[in-house]
Amino acid sequence: MNLSIHNPSSIGSNGAKIMPNMRLVLIQGIVGGGALVILIIAILFQYIEAVQPIVRIMYIISVVMLVVLVLLSVIATFQTKTFIHPDDRLFGNTFTWILFMADTLALGHFFPPKDGLGVEIPFNLAVRTFSYEAGAYVLITFVLIYLVLIFSKKIGFHELIMGDPNKREKEIVARFILFSILLGAILVGLKYLLTVAYEVLTYTGGVWIIMGLSVVIILLIAITNWKKYAPVTDPIPEKK
Repeated sequence: MNLSIHNPSSIGSNGAKIMPNMRLVLIQGIVGGGALVILIIAILFQYIEAVQPIVRIMYIISVVMLVVLVLLSVIATFQTKTFIHPDDRLFGNTFTWILFMADTLALGHFFPPKDGLGVEIPFNLAVRTFSYEAGAYVLITFVLIYLVLIFSKKIGFHELIMGDPNKREKEIVARFILFSILLGAILVGLKYLLTVAYEVLTYTGGVWIIMGLSVVIILLIAITNWKKYAPVTDPIPEKK
């Protein structure tokens, strides 16, 4: 997560100083980093039978810390009382999303499909399937939303939201119908490939594919949008 201080004494348009809220960013980094370390340790020690009950507790702790991190990210993203650099928001939420995917996909790892005698455990198999399917749908949803954002101007969504003075609703809806067909085909194809990966490579191989795709996609988006951000120079309104 980007924890560097950016322009600690930026000057607003009326000469007011803008101080970045680094405490919130620092707390995000500590909570997120701690959750990731605990999750990695839990995954590694899962193969030691004597400590399996402990690693499940560690996984629960990681999930609880993830919930706290999501709440902190919501505050950092939408609060306006203090200045937080856009880079910190961008990479902070990027890390939060990666950790969310990791916790979601790791759930099935703590429920082995067979017991010590080699007998399948139906409940564990169901949990592993749920974990994989949840990760797949989160990835597909993210791709869906991002593609909509990319092509929103081409379709004309902004004209519908802001009010189209030229009354082009029919043309925009026609574009949206065509776009939904193309986008639907892409998402169905992606879901099919992920399902095949699960059947061919089993849970572990499929999870690595989903996690790898998730990390690559989110990092590419974060890096390509990094240079587009600029610090806000408007002063923070003082409390009355």
